[in-house]
Parts: sequence; C-alpha cells; structure tokens
Amino acid sequence: MEREIIPIRSMTSLKNPEALLSSNKHLQPDAYKWCWLNGSFIESANASVSVFDRGYLYGDGLFETIRIHGGKLFEWQRHWERLKSGCEGLTIRLDIAEEALKTNILDLVQKNQLNECMARIQISRGPGPRGYLPPENAQATWVITLHSAPELPLKQPQSWRVILSRMRMPSHWECAQWKTSNKLFQTFVKQEAKEAHADDAIILNESGHITELSCANLFFVMSDFLLTPPLGSGILPGTTRALILDIAAQAGVDCKEAACDMETLHHARSVFATLTTFGMIHIDSIQGQRFDLHPLEQTIYKAYLKQLNATK
Repeated sequence: MEREIIPIRSMTSLKNPEALLSSNKHLQPDAYKWCWLNGSFIESANASVSVFDRGYLYGDGLFETIRIHGGKLFEWQRHWERLKSGCEGLTIRLDIAEEALKTNILDLVQKNQLNECMARIQISRGPGPRGYLPPENAQATWVITLHSAPELPLKQPQSWRVILSRMRMPSHWECAQWKTSNKLFQTFVKQEAKEAHADDAIILNESGHITELSCANLFFVMSDFLLTPPLGSGILPGTTRALILDIAAQAGVDCKEAACDMETLHHARSVFATLTTFGMIHIDSIQGQRFDLHPLEQTIYKAYLKQLNATK
C-alpha cells in the first residue's frame, strides 16, 4: 500500500528561513522545525521511532541526501534510482511511489518555508524481533528531515586538506554501492582525519588502489584527461560523480575510469572531490603534497553551478 500524500497549501514565505530552526536542545542545530515521518508531518524535536527499529539496532536501512535549490530537487532521478537499487539489494520493501515521495519532500520544504536546504531521506527495514535475520513482511520506517545547505562559492570550489586513512575498503564489498545506514567505517575515517587536523582522508582498498574519501568521490586532473576510480573498486556510485562525468563528456574532456594508486598523485596536476552537499571540493593537499586549482577544474565547477541553477 502506498503512503498517503498530505498536501500543504497557502504557506507564506519568511524573509528569514533560519527563524524556523528550533531552539529545542533535542534538535540538531542544522535541522529545520518540521520533518516527515511515515506519512505525517511532525515537529522534528518530537519525532521518534521504535527502540526495536532495525535501523537503530543494526543500521539496517538506507538514506539519500538531496540538495534543494530554488525550491526544486537537484538531480532527483539519480538519487531515486540509487535509493530504489538499495531497497532491492537489501530486500527492503519500497512501499512508496516515486511521485509520492517527491511530493512529500517538496511539501515538507514548503511547510518549513524554505527554498535552499538539504533533504535527507532515511528508510529502515522497520521494527522487528531481536536477532540479525530480517522479519518477513516488515513495515519500513520512512523519515525525511531538512537541514541547512552550505553556500557554494561563485568563483571557485572550497578547498580541503586530506590525509591517507589507515582504513581499507574491500573492493568486493557489495554494500559499497548503496548509501546504507551503517556508516561506522566512514565515521572512523572522519574521526581519523579530525585527529590529524584534516578535513577528510583517502581510503585505499585491499589492493592499495584509491577509492574515495569518507563522503566524496575523487577526480584527478592529469596532463590531458580526467581520471577517477572505477565502480567496483569499493566506491559509492555518487550522483555528483555521475553528473561531473556527463559535464566532462559534454565539454569534450576525456575522462577515464581506471585504477588509481598513491603514485597517481605524483602525476596529477590537480585533485578534486565530488559530493551532494558542496558539489565540488578542491583538494588543496594530500599527505602534505600541495595541489593548485587547475583551470580545467574551475571550468567544470562553473559548468556544475550552471547545471544547478538550471534546476527545474
């Protein structure tokens, strides 16, 4: 059965959307007042799920984070396809239609009187008995929350300092292709980077090949082409990664998907990362090796911003 769509109408706009942020101590500081939980709009500070929910107990679920720009969903189709693929892969029943989910996200954006934000879709398998074996006919738990979106610089992408993580991602790990709720691995990587006063860390797989950062895919600007680690090496098939590949192709830039290792860094002219929240991030340094912003990187970033502003 599909979940009910609850329409929101006659909402007025606020000059200061940040005023909708709740001061409730139980609400995350970047989260907005209203969320959507299993078909109903609820104040985020009062929303709750069962203590027996498998998403809480085992990380048995998926999520997607989507940028809302000008009140519209950016790159919706790529996010939806990955969410649908994840539900199929984890055998979580997808009991809401695509258009219904879109409508509820946009209604939530309107209810919070926003134009710019990040929407997080969280789905878990739902409550179940103790034990790893998923229950039959489980009722999935759906949550949509809205969060403040980082501003994107107009002239060039933001810069990060990156280190090499001690963590290794198995290239054959099937769940790497989906945004599963269990992100303990990525949490360790992010903590490791923070301890080194860095923004993030490069993860290698068992073969010593570069995969990605904890939260972003990687691209290397080589002498006359772009290089990015391939699917199947242990990376998440990022939606922004796919968009950048399209942008590069449209601009006539040769882009290769091939194995990369730390030796690749010695030949790279520049390095950048792609992710939903920031679009593109220039990698200023890796393990102390500095990289200047390359003209090609700046060209691609401008094309990305143009695509974002064309969101309909």
